[in-house]
Amino acid sequence: MTDIRVPTLGESVTEATVGQWMKKEGDAVALDETIVELETDKVAVTVSAPAAGVLKSIAAQEGDTVELDALLGQIEESGAVAAPKSNGNGAGATAAAAPDTAGQRVEIVVPASGESVSEADIGEWMVKVGDIVTVDDPVVSLETDKAAVDVSAPASGTITEILAQEGDTVSVGSMLAVMVTGAATAGAAAAPKPAAAPTPTASAPSAAPISPAPRRVIEQNNLDASQISGTGKGGRITKGDALAYVAGGGAAAKAPAAAKPSAPRDLGPR
Repeated sequence: MTDIRVPTLGESVTEATVGQWMKKEGDAVALDETIVELETDKVAVTVSAPAAGVLKSIAAQEGDTVELDALLGQIEESGAVAAPKSNGNGAGATAAAAPDTAGQRVEIVVPASGESVSEADIGEWMVKVGDIVTVDDPVVSLETDKAAVDVSAPASGTITEILAQEGDTVSVGSMLAVMVTGAATAGAAAAPKPAAAPTPTASAPSAAPISPAPRRVIEQNNLDASQISGTGKGGRITKGDALAYVAGGGAAAKAPAAAKPSAPRDLGPR
């Protein structure tokens, strides 16, 4: 059995109310399919199936108040589903077929990043349309005023659409991309990924590529990127790094223009 539990809901949120079950006991569910909606004082959160199989039990009913990590229900995984009995001539001896998740459309959305964070900037896409990804592969980096957050693939499959470009500002819950699960990933999963190019360290931030969000802050404040230490992946400068540099007085060092020489004064005849 696989437990369905209440996920982390936010920095200061410790409980939620079960809003609506999208499935009932006995229904087949696919991996990452939305099965229940939880409601808090701040936001509604959907909980996805942690495995493919059959919803065997519902432990929390609609309207119940549940705490973090509380049990919501249980799924009997596909491989554990009992096979029907044979009728004597071999018919019915095949195990119950697992729910077919091939070709399922899965949305990649902006996750909640903290109680007071309502939007983020697209820092960098690690994938492009047509790329094959496996579950939990990082696909895009988001930048807020406080931190950089990697968003991972919610399932294995192929990226079919990218809906927000680098530098765009996106709100929590908005759609970033669409992927399709499918057998195309099965054959590709065994293929080794190309070795990643060496990434620059934070000691030389000017050598790391700068994404659009921090670049805007750097240009607007006339900053020298080589003086900003990057805390992002591979030493990249994040928007938060650039804003922190400005807040620390870094912009003041380069902002003043050189004083122009004063015009000579007419001292009259000597």
